[in-house]
Amino acid sequence: MVYFLRSKLSNEYVVHTSDGSDAIEKATEIVPDIIICDINLVDKDGYEISSALKKDLRTSHIPIIILTAQSNKEAVLKGLQTGVDQYLTKPFSLSILKQSISSLLFNREKLHYYYTNNIYRVEPESKFGNQEQSFITKMNDLIKINIETLNSLLKI
Repeated sequence: MVYFLRSKLSNEYVVHTSDGSDAIEKATEIVPDIIICDINLVDKDGYEISSALKKDLRTSHIPIIILTAQSNKEAVLKGLQTGVDQYLTKPFSLSILKQSISSLLFNREKLHYYYTNNIYRVEPESKFGNQEQSFITKMNDLIKINIETLNSLLKI
C-alpha cells in the first residue's frame, strides 16, 4: 500500500514513509503538511500515533487521514477520538483520497491565514485545544508587553 500511495501521490507531493516504528519521531522532525496512516502498523498502531501527535504542540496542527480496512463503528469512533481528521476505509477511491488531502490542506491554509491576520483577536475563551490555547494566550501576552514597551520607549 505504501508503494502504491507513494507512486500515486509523489507527482503532487513530497512523500515520506514510515512503517509506524518511527512515525512520531519523523513527524516531529519533518513536520509534514499531512499524514496518512493505517491502524495496523509494526510498532505502534495508528490510534497511538494520532493521539501522540495531536497532544504535541509541534505536530497538533497536522491533519491526519486514517486509511484502513477497519470499518466498524467502534474503530471509526476511536479514530475520531484520537484526533484524526478523516477516516477512509479500504477499498478506497484514489480520487476521494486525493480530494480529502487537497481539502484538508486548503482548510489548514485558510486557518493559518485567518489566525496570522487576527492573532490579537483570539479570545481566551476560544475553543482551541488546551495546548494551542495556552500557546496563543502566552504569545498574545508577550506581544502586548513588547508593544507597551515599544510605546513607552517611543514616548521618551
